[in-house]
Amino acid sequence: FTWDNCTTIRGVKTNKFVTNWHIDAWSADLKVSYFWSVKTWQSTAGTGNPAPIRCELEGSAVDPITNETIFIMETIDFMDFLEIEPGPSFFQPPRDMFCEGRVAIDSLPGLPNYYEYGSELIFHHKSPSSSIVHKIISPRKNWYDHDMRLARVDYKPIDFGHHGNVFAGRKGVQTDIQDFVAGVSYQIDKTFGNCSIVPLKDDNAGDLEVGPDGRIQMSDPMHMFHMDQKFAYNGLYMDRGINMGHFIASTPVNEDDSFYWNTLVALTASQYLIQDDGSGERMIPAKVSRYPKTEYNDLKQWVTTNIYGFSKSNEQFQSYDITSCFEEDHKMNLLVKMSWRMDMDLMAIKEFQRFARAMIAVVGKITPLRVQQIEVIVEPGASEYDLIFTIVDGPPLDIGVELPDEAKRPINEVKKLLEAAVNARTFVISVPVNDGGAQGSVNSTASKLIEIDARPGSHNKPNPHVSYVKGYTSGDMAGLAFGMIFGGFLLAGTIYFFALRNNVRAGIPVMRGFDNPLQGLTNLGK
Repeated sequence: FTWDNCTTIRGVKTNKFVTNWHIDAWSADLKVSYFWSVKTWQSTAGTGNPAPIRCELEGSAVDPITNETIFIMETIDFMDFLEIEPGPSFFQPPRDMFCEGRVAIDSLPGLPNYYEYGSELIFHHKSPSSSIVHKIISPRKNWYDHDMRLARVDYKPIDFGHHGNVFAGRKGVQTDIQDFVAGVSYQIDKTFGNCSIVPLKDDNAGDLEVGPDGRIQMSDPMHMFHMDQKFAYNGLYMDRGINMGHFIASTPVNEDDSFYWNTLVALTASQYLIQDDGSGERMIPAKVSRYPKTEYNDLKQWVTTNIYGFSKSNEQFQSYDITSCFEEDHKMNLLVKMSWRMDMDLMAIKEFQRFARAMIAVVGKITPLRVQQIEVIVEPGASEYDLIFTIVDGPPLDIGVELPDEAKRPINEVKKLLEAAVNARTFVISVPVNDGGAQGSVNSTASKLIEIDARPGSHNKPNPHVSYVKGYTSGDMAGLAFGMIFGGFLLAGTIYFFALRNNVRAGIPVMRGFDNPLQGLTNLGK
């Protein structure tokens, strides 16, 4: 640039600098004039530091597409010029937008295979009868089990008759159990025990449905953490009072579809330690949002799930109870005699339950969800324990989805498969060892399978029932030995104090021997 003159712009004395620009890509020739405040002018940039006031561009360029000549005459006025270092967010893309042409190459961090969390589902719902758009916040309790391909959510359906009054509603808690293997969802009314079996929402669809009874049907948002979907990282942004890393993906509903859903996933930043059981966790899911790609500015199209209380605890599988969805003639109760050793720890019910359910599902060639209400009974001193469980029928074949063989295999055929494995001694379950907290397991082999009558009231037991006398560890045996020795000394002292001492004092002869040094003595106090 070359200094040209001193002039006043917007009431500010400035120095004018001029130059000529040539841009080959646009065949552009421009005259550029820059106006900077004089050093004696005090501004927000600091005393004695010139600040840009205006820039003028004048010239022509050629459009690289149409080859038309474009005449340029632009004036740029600078306002609020601050001599500060901008934060990283100034150079990041919008937190919740997927830019055209961007390539998604990032993967979401891994999560455990089973966990639970609380959530708030936020969306807009247009009433079919009144066309009024309601803003819905649905508190929920969620469970997810990737090994068994299951999810569960408990919530209260929308009460259309009492909008605006949360205390006037009469809707009970709804349980929605999603079986990703079968592609169906079991919707259970916990108040009345009613059950509906409906097709599971497709994870790539992104949509949400509200039924006329107020039930909310959507896929569990955590399912995407266990898929191979790629995301683009948009950076750290403050949300809910903490820094969150924001990841965005844009996917079509179907491979050949032009309709895209954008999915935003926010994770707590790595510097935050989320306290749970144990040492705590980092980079925990905090929010998941979905919206149509072309409807970014229409908040009515957004569906957001705020996540809190994330816990990696291994909850009991009995929480996924669907027995209320089946009549007794669509259930089969089985008892299997299993080998028992003293070092087996059946009180580690969470681990044992997963091992048992996995073996039953694999041998019976059914979905894990069809194995219900596992119960263990151990008699003291016995060499066997009873493994009792219920097999439920598959969903109706006319539900509207293509069911896999594991979901529709008849229960009589399942029993034959289990019976064959028991007779062949190949039905083996790993049982955690009872060795003072040591890791490991031992095998328990089945010897007999029996079909038993219905189990009255068992569907009301959400937790597994174990009647069991725990075996002794090596530490327990050592403690027992020391206790017996101490008890022997105590017994000997008691006998002497209450029996032998009086005989000695009374002059009654007693047996003489090395173990009785008081023989022949008389009562010295006579």
